[in-house]
Amino acid sequence: MTLRDGEGRVSAAVAFVTDLTERQRTDERLRQTAVVFDNAAEGVMITDAATRILSVNRAFCDITGYTEAEVQGQTPALLRSGRHDRQFY
Repeated sequence: MTLRDGEGRVSAAVAFVTDLTERQRTDERLRQTAVVFDNAAEGVMITDAATRILSVNRAFCDITGYTEAEVQGQTPALLRSGRHDRQFY
């Protein structure tokens, strides 16, 4: 921003500087985490506090046969086979 005097001459200038180093580090760590999640050989699911499935990785889909769209919003109970009792889970 530039401030001018009564005759239109520049009398002051204001600049804002933001150090983005920490933000860039955080973004890079998130990118790396996403790569690990997507490429893990183990099936991984992420749920919210109510155990609703928010996200699953590719291995989860390969192992279970479900697509991510099919499981989003469901609970892990959808994986129950009916062959085991409650104590098993």
